[in-house]
Amino acid sequence: MSNNSKDPWWAPDKLYHLLFCFSLTLLFSSLATRTRYPFLRRHSIRVGSVLSLLSGAVKEAADHLGFFKSSGASAKDAVADFIGVLIAYLVRSAFDLSYRPEHDPIHARGVSMLFSGLPVLEELKLEDCSWGDLKFLTISAPKLHSLSIFKMGMLDGDIKRSGDLCLVMIVGDSLKEFYYKGLMFAEYCLYNSFSLEKAEIVTKPEYDRKPTNIARFLWNLLIGLSGVELLRLSSDMVKVLSNSPEFLPHMPMFNNLIDLIIVDKRVDLDCTVLLKILQKSPCLQTLNFSEGISLSLNREEDDMILDPVPLCFLSHPKWINIGTYFGHEKELLAVKILLKNAIVLDKINITCPASYDKNFDRQVKVLTQLLELPRRSQNCKIRALTV
Repeated sequence: MSNNSKDPWWAPDKLYHLLFCFSLTLLFSSLATRTRYPFLRRHSIRVGSVLSLLSGAVKEAADHLGFFKSSGASAKDAVADFIGVLIAYLVRSAFDLSYRPEHDPIHARGVSMLFSGLPVLEELKLEDCSWGDLKFLTISAPKLHSLSIFKMGMLDGDIKRSGDLCLVMIVGDSLKEFYYKGLMFAEYCLYNSFSLEKAEIVTKPEYDRKPTNIARFLWNLLIGLSGVELLRLSSDMVKVLSNSPEFLPHMPMFNNLIDLIIVDKRVDLDCTVLLKILQKSPCLQTLNFSEGISLSLNREEDDMILDPVPLCFLSHPKWINIGTYFGHEKELLAVKILLKNAIVLDKINITCPASYDKNFDRQVKVLTQLLELPRRSQNCKIRALTV
C-alpha cells in the first residue's frame, strides 16, 4: 500500500492540524498584544505564528517518538500546520489593517477627548505609551492634579516608530504635580500650567537620537515648568541641555522656585545649564545635589564660576545638601565656591561614604579640609555625615 493511502491528504487529522495551528496563532498573537513589552506588541502576529509552528513541530516530534497513538511523524501534517498558520496570519493582518489608528475616529481626533470628558479625573499615569501614527494630541482634564509619564525599557527598533515624533500638548489648568521619567521619544509641552507646584524630569541619554532634537524636547518641557516651587532634574538632562548652548537664551525665569534637586549622578557646578537655572531662580532656598557635586576641570579661577553671583545666593539659600562626597580636589573646590558665595547660608550637609568610618585618618583629613574652608556666611554650619 502506498504512503498516500496510509496518510491521505484529505484525512480528518489534516483538518485538525490546520484548525489547531490556526487557533493557536490567533491566541498567541492576541496574548502578545496585551503584554507590557512594546517589542512583542509590535510583532504580535509574527510571535503568534512562530509559537504556533513550534507547537506543531513539538507535536510531530512527539508522534515520531511514540508519545501519541499515531502512525508517526508526517510531512503532510506539517504542511497542514503551516497552512493553518498562514491563514491565521492573513486573517489577523487584514483585521489589523482595517482598524488602524487613522481609521479610528477616536485616534483621528486625538486622545484628549477621552480625558476632557472625565470631569472628576484627578490623577493620571501613562506607562510606555506609543501614540501610533498621531502627530499631535492634547491631554486635558479640568480637575487633573497629578500627571506621571513613564517611558522605560524601549528597544532599538521602537525608536523608529512614527508615533515617537508625536507632539503632546498638556493643558494644566489645575495641574499641581508633573513627573516624567525615562526616555524622551515624543515632544511634550505644558500649557497654562500656572498652578504647577512640583515637577520632576528624570531622563536617560539617548544615543539613537540627534542631541539637538532631545535638547529641544527638554527645553520645551522646561519652559512649561517656570512656575514650580519644587523642581527635580536628572544630571543627564542637565548634561544634554549643556551640550546645546543655542537654547540657553530661552531659559525661563523660575520666580517661584524654592527647592532645586539634582538626582541620578554627580553634577558639575560649572555646568552652564545649572548656573543659568541658579541665575534665573531669585527665591531659591534649598539646593540638593543628591549624588554629589564637582567641577569639570581643576580651575584656579574658582571665583569666576559664579560670576555674576546668582541673586538667590545673596538673600535666600538657607540649606545646601551634597549627598555623596569623597573629598577629591574637584569636589573640595566646588564646596569652596558655594561657601564663598552663599551670603545667608545657614547649613550645608555633606555625606561621606560609610567606608570612611573605618578609615579614621581619611575621615579626619576630609573633615579638616571642609572646616578650613572660608565661609561668606558667619552663621553657616558644616555638618558632615556618613551613610
